[in-house]
Amino acid sequence: MSEISDSIFLVDYNSDWPRMAELEITYLKKILGEIDATYEHIGSTSIPNIIAKPIIDIMVGVTSLEDARATIDKLEAISYSYWRDNPFKEHFFFVKGLPLTGGSGRTHHVHVIEKNSPFWIDQLLFRDYLRGNRSALKAYEDLKRNIAVTFKHDRDGYTEAKTEFVRSILTNARLGS
Repeated sequence: MSEISDSIFLVDYNSDWPRMAELEITYLKKILGEIDATYEHIGSTSIPNIIAKPIIDIMVGVTSLEDARATIDKLEAISYSYWRDNPFKEHFFFVKGLPLTGGSGRTHHVHVIEKNSPFWIDQLLFRDYLRGNRSALKAYEDLKRNIAVTFKHDRDGYTEAKTEFVRSILTNARLGS
């Protein structure tokens, strides 16, 4: 895989992202039908008026991750790549459009995770806080613009560079400030 084919690039908010997420969620519900799950659009594409990597992130909340193992084969059958070496063992992570597997670029991420796990709670808390706090949203957007240049070809570095900011937002959200 060339670095350029999976590089970090940010675009202005697209008002179609929520609809695109709902379409994919509807599709996922059809594919994963017998699995009791809750679906949430997360990540920057779920936050109005913020720049984002144009990748729709969806969480599929399940009662038991072990009971949801069937999602792996089902999602791989519809062109999602499962990250078998994911260091975060508390969820299954899938990518649609992964260049390494012949895709033309990431379009969707799916996280299959236990409902009410710390990851589940933090993702929703972060999303909802930024939706309601314009100054935090602006600060996050500024940070993303700056680090996207530095880490253009380093997804892990880009994510790590946001970690402290994300922690501070989660702390503020928990404190109600």
